[in-house]
Amino acid sequence: MKIEIKTSIKDYMKKTYICALMAALGFGSFSAQAQIFSVGAGTDMSIKAGTVIGAEGLDITTSANYTLNGTALTRNANVVNTTTLPHILRSYKFSTTTAAFSGTLKMAYLDGELNGNAESSLKLIYRNATSWLTNNGSTVNTSLNFVQSSALSNVALNEVSAGQPVIIATTDSPLGGTIVQYSTNANYPTCYPIASTTAGATDSPESEYAGPDIWYRFTAQSTAAVVTMSSSTMDDAIALYSRDNGGNYIFVGSTNASTGAGDFERLVVSGLTPGTMYYASLGSSDGTSGAFQVCVQHLMPSGCASTAPEGGFSLCDAFKARYRGAASQGVTYDFTFFDEGYNTTNTLSGTNGLITLSNPNLGLRWGSLNDARVDVNYQLQNSAGTPVNVSVLGNENEPACQNFFIRNAPQLEVRTSQRCPASLLRSTWLAGQRLLSGTQSCGAIGYTYEFTQVNTCNNTSPVGLPITANTAGASPYLQLGVLPNLSAQGAWKVRIASKYSTINGINYTSDFGPEQYIVVNGTSAIEVLDEQEAIALAERNAELVSDMAMYPNPNSGSLLNLNITDVKSEDVYVRILDATGRMVYGNRYTAAGSLNTIIEFPAPLSSGMYMVECTVDGEVKTERLVVE
Repeated sequence: MKIEIKTSIKDYMKKTYICALMAALGFGSFSAQAQIFSVGAGTDMSIKAGTVIGAEGLDITTSANYTLNGTALTRNANVVNTTTLPHILRSYKFSTTTAAFSGTLKMAYLDGELNGNAESSLKLIYRNATSWLTNNGSTVNTSLNFVQSSALSNVALNEVSAGQPVIIATTDSPLGGTIVQYSTNANYPTCYPIASTTAGATDSPESEYAGPDIWYRFTAQSTAAVVTMSSSTMDDAIALYSRDNGGNYIFVGSTNASTGAGDFERLVVSGLTPGTMYYASLGSSDGTSGAFQVCVQHLMPSGCASTAPEGGFSLCDAFKARYRGAASQGVTYDFTFFDEGYNTTNTLSGTNGLITLSNPNLGLRWGSLNDARVDVNYQLQNSAGTPVNVSVLGNENEPACQNFFIRNAPQLEVRTSQRCPASLLRSTWLAGQRLLSGTQSCGAIGYTYEFTQVNTCNNTSPVGLPITANTAGASPYLQLGVLPNLSAQGAWKVRIASKYSTINGINYTSDFGPEQYIVVNGTSAIEVLDEQEAIALAERNAELVSDMAMYPNPNSGSLLNLNITDVKSEDVYVRILDATGRMVYGNRYTAAGSLNTIIEFPAPLSSGMYMVECTVDGEVKTERLVVE
């Protein structure tokens, strides 16, 4: 039975294949380790001169009779024996080093195996029993994707691959440049100086400046970096390049802004690709040479340095950026927060890296789930003194910046000392206090108090509809003069809610806290009303409506003219209730004998029946309003 021990990568590779009996030579089938063939111990494989052995992309052509014994050939996705030579991601490995070989080796490759090597300069590389060597006489066919060497003579083979030709390491060429190893000492604002000299250097053809230069290499750690050079004898010049897969040097930036001996140059570059090697030409533009110092500073991204406590953040908490420098060093931080519930984004710019979450520019709210990103701005100057501002975006996918919760808003209730049975006056300032289990109510711009009159502190059945009043500022204090000015003592149920800044056009108010009860002198028309007295009072109110006029009625729901005559008190309280008893409008007016005003509704009233309730001189007057 005849076997072919080669599977060609390209159809054009048409060869004479060695044939043998599988049983005689001990060839095995292809395995998961990509074994191509195996010649068992004590078995010889004799190959006549001129015969081509095709072995999974490696063609071996002997120029003299040749024998293989006691070895196996495998194809690998990388070199097995490590090497400092640049190489592709394919190799062919003999399990034991072969006898001296003379002839031609031809190796195919795929574009995806180039591993960053310049295809046009690929050479065949091979390892003998001890070291890797380059066959500089080999050629590459970039159209058909193979490297071939026909000049091999008496070489032992242990492994075969393809790579770049050997380059003599010299700092006078980009690939031989000194590597600046990364450490945190290389992060701005630290400048770790490296002493160097251009003595003996020549003018590199890769650099744009005509003068002696040497090269340094560094791997970008972020999207921006600073290269600074200073000397006392040269007109310093810096040029920075990257290198593509074809071996071409791509210009990134340069500077020769200062002039004369003893100047310094600072090159600030952005748009770098993290993980990519960059090549810096450091020298002079005036043909002189001498000693200099250089430092490479990486402009690193910031991030979220605060970890959410158990239960989530409070709006009172501080939030920190990962430190990259102080404002005095030209470093500021921008915080961007995304509210996942409201689908809104807000940014606070130009901070020193420490903020309070209650800052209204952030638009954060209690009870929200958020993502964050912290960008850092480096405000630098180049060697000409020209400002250069570089922004490095933060990583919004880092765990500390994702899905952090701001706990629910703390609730307030009436201060303990002011609750029933304490007797308060209309001049008393009612105070809200936090619940024992709550937190500070940071970010509140005011508070809403809801009052509902009840029979007594012991009989808390409501005898009226709720009215609300807002504090004048961010302190939780409200003077009880907002309640009706009547003759008798009244009992009231009170609840308090916190008000917050409008967030992206959305009004935001916390839930009301627990209800508490207070007694206030001069806020009730009679001491206690039973059911019959309440009916009688309602009938008396109906008789008093003649002093009150409103029009148009029926109404469109946009505005209402209200006229009340023969008013003896200074204040008139107006409430409008819908059919469910919900207050849709409430206000207190100052009257001088009469009240003549136009009520403009913030939003048009829906069609239906409403009750207009006016408290005048201790009497409550009520009239129906129809909105069509």
